[in-house]
Amino acid sequence: MAIFLNKVLGNQAMGLGQVHRVLVERRHKSSGLLQGFSENYIPLLFTGPANLIQSVVEVRMTSLEDGQAHGLLHHDFVEENRQNR
Repeated sequence: MAIFLNKVLGNQAMGLGQVHRVLVERRHKSSGLLQGFSENYIPLLFTGPANLIQSVVEVRMTSLEDGQAHGLLHHDFVEENRQNR
């Protein structure tokens, strides 16, 4: 199991800063964030409305926290950077 987790976490770290197509599956039980998987099976948590569940969205992976990848909807990331200029 440890080898599998190291491989998954290594893949997540390689994806930091990149935009991933994510199938949104549900709300994460403890955080309330949207939860989904990228095309290469990286689990991601991010904020967004419930109507995104069961759809594919673009998410920029922004951080790894406690072994979990977090991101921003790509549209939100672009808007946030535009406002910070």
